[in-house]
Amino acid sequence: MPRSHLSITAILLLAGSCRNLVEPAEPGRTPLIEAMLIAGTAATDVRVRWLDSGQAGSTDAVPAEVALELESQGGWSVPLRPARDPGVFTAAIAIVAGHSYRLSGTVGSVRVAASTAVPARFTMPAPAGDTLHLAPEGATTNGPYASVPFEWASDGATTLAVESAFVIPTAAFTSARAGRLLVFGRRLRFLAMNRELAGYLYRSPAETNLAGAFGVLGAAIEIRKEIVWQ
Repeated sequence: MPRSHLSITAILLLAGSCRNLVEPAEPGRTPLIEAMLIAGTAATDVRVRWLDSGQAGSTDAVPAEVALELESQGGWSVPLRPARDPGVFTAAIAIVAGHSYRLSGTVGSVRVAASTAVPARFTMPAPAGDTLHLAPEGATTNGPYASVPFEWASDGATTLAVESAFVIPTAAFTSARAGRLLVFGRRLRFLAMNRELAGYLYRSPAETNLAGAFGVLGAAIEIRKEIVWQ
């Protein structure tokens, strides 16, 4: 079953700035909630922790009581169920491009809420095709690399993030709609992120769209491509 989860190492670094952004909803206790909705997936993993307001950048415990639900714009809602990993909860609901979603409920005694809209469309005229046949321009200990042009368009997304590539010169994301990429490896993943997700991951200080908590309910559409080195 396709599933999305938020697993970006910058998150805990970004959380260190949260003391200046939110007031604890109960003494010393502010929930940290992170969820990335990916269009086309059937389930979403949501990370829930207590954020220790007494020590910047640290999370100290998984809340004992989490009662959250994710609701689609059609009114269908599902409760978040504990997953295998501590502090991870799964919402088994289809994520549809162009639809809005709302997260609400309580963490401990703290009431939280957030909403977000999934981008409606994501296209990449360049690099074209699902498979890229590339001649190496050079190589490192990690393998060959090459530069290629990129161009993208989306309704509802503000930022393009890339995996196994850099936006030249060395960026992992961009708001530019065209440019050049330095690609490596054998698989490329592109994420067209909405404003909420990009604001949390890439703004400094990080932006949160959660009421009563710190973190993000954001959304994206992905495109994957394979690389064949010639």
